[in-house]
Amino acid sequence: MPGSAQRPRLPITVGGQSPTLVRVAAELADAWNTHGPPGASDTEVLAITAEQNERLDRLAEAAGRDPASVRRSYTVFGPWDPRTGRHTYEEISERFLAAGVSEFVLDWRIRRHQPPHVPDPLPRVGRRRPHRVLLLGRHGRPRQRRRLGTAVPAARPGRRPPLRRGGGRGRRPGRARAGVATREADDPRRDLWWAHTGGGGGNFGIGHPLLVPLPGRHGPRPRRTAAQADATAPDAGQILADIGYGIGVEHGALTRRMGDLPALPQFAAPRRLPWLQAVRLLGTTNSVLNDPTLRAEYKSSFMRAAFPDSHLDALYKHLTRDDIDNPDISVQLTSYGGRINAVDPAATAAPHRDAAFKMLWQVFWSDPADDDRYISWARDCYREVYADTGGVPVPNEVTDGCYVNYPDIDLGDPRFNTSSTPWHTLYYEENYPRLQRVKAKWDPRNVFRHSQSVQPPTA
Repeated sequence: MPGSAQRPRLPITVGGQSPTLVRVAAELADAWNTHGPPGASDTEVLAITAEQNERLDRLAEAAGRDPASVRRSYTVFGPWDPRTGRHTYEEISERFLAAGVSEFVLDWRIRRHQPPHVPDPLPRVGRRRPHRVLLLGRHGRPRQRRRLGTAVPAARPGRRPPLRRGGGRGRRPGRARAGVATREADDPRRDLWWAHTGGGGGNFGIGHPLLVPLPGRHGPRPRRTAAQADATAPDAGQILADIGYGIGVEHGALTRRMGDLPALPQFAAPRRLPWLQAVRLLGTTNSVLNDPTLRAEYKSSFMRAAFPDSHLDALYKHLTRDDIDNPDISVQLTSYGGRINAVDPAATAAPHRDAAFKMLWQVFWSDPADDDRYISWARDCYREVYADTGGVPVPNEVTDGCYVNYPDIDLGDPRFNTSSTPWHTLYYEENYPRLQRVKAKWDPRNVFRHSQSVQPPTA
């Protein structure tokens, strides 16, 4: 057989489990891939993979090759598929690395009649893990359903393997690609990790997951946590149990109050509820936030100093207006400071590191006929509070811009923002140019966009 015309030639991967294919891989291939025998249990797959690795070592030596020159990869499949919720990514990598595997291939096809993802249990509190975000991006042809393969090289002991792009289809221009970005200084994707520390918001793709251990937190694991799942999902109870297992909490009914949650033992067992009642129980126990029929308006600001008299006068005026009678109007203050302010503003995409508190204007209503009335209330109050700075909280000694998680289209409208400070400075301040560079690198076609998304530098 003639050799490859390309120099250096493309690496050859032999996939299979038969003795013949293992021998061919040992003698000729650059890598060997397996997914274990179909129908085997997780322990059987692990044992068979370890045995095949040892056999490949012996065959490579017999062929005069260094066994280490043949990479070993495992397609995460069947009982080890993390989407089943039975095993975490950490456990998969640790168990198969010990069995001799140096790379992993993940299949993220969305299967019909199956949830696209079951969250993997979180790592134990206090265990140090590299910060990372798993990204699926550059969807040039989102309607085409194709398999996406990604190869994961082995990591140093105690670290999750970084993810790199792999598979021919994943490399073609315009298709989705995946990657893991970490905070490590030598990670070529570190800019992507940085962008997701306050600049995600649909700007760069689909992120899953982002784990950020608390600085200096190495204490005991939490004793209790609250979680809920759609009871119609396959293995809903197992999903909840796995979440609890991942953080060291046993699965069971919420039998006593926890924070703002009352005891809810009646919801421990799956039950059928009317649709409107069920959706109002999702997420929180706040009946207003959970009401899918309500309409809402939000605005935000960060405050660096105490309220000037003009701010207080405007807030009092609009919160005590006689022409507005709505108990679901509020201006909420959330404290900042402490560890939040100990971080350099450029260290993450979120720049607001010296604020004393964050403000949230929110109003809820149900009748579309009241849209103008309540949106006007929020606009009038907000504009009058910040009348001295063009109707918005420009970064200065008193105010420090806006919170991107409360998106406000008015910030980019010259009718409401008469300052010289653009919306992206209010959200990101001096970090916006760097976010633009990340955008140009990871989403140059601006596929992931909305009315206030990060724009590529040339846009």
